[in-house]
Amino acid sequence: MKILKAILLLSWVVIASCGITRAIYGVPEEEWKRMSEAEQQTAIERFKQQEEINAKTRVQAEKAKEIAEQSKPKSEEFAQKCHEIKDDISDLSEECNVITRRRFGF
Repeated sequence: MKILKAILLLSWVVIASCGITRAIYGVPEEEWKRMSEAEQQTAIERFKQQEEINAKTRVQAEKAKEIAEQSKPKSEEFAQKCHEIKDDISDLSEECNVITRRRFGF
């Protein structure tokens, strides 16, 4: 029981000390107060630029995910066709031979 209490106390201390600092446009509040008006404006502009980049990245990731899901049946069909166990490897189509050849010859 003492060990459990010690673990819980230690966990609370770690959680309480991590990431609680308030930030304004990504800048810790204490540092924000020391910044000049021009530095604050620069920080705001950079923060907004980063937010735009993050939004574009999210959109691109969603599009890539949709494309991957749409092409998944074709990919699975192709993989099934090329990776079926065959008695004679020469039966594989040229398309499959190109994709399944090994690198560095081994």
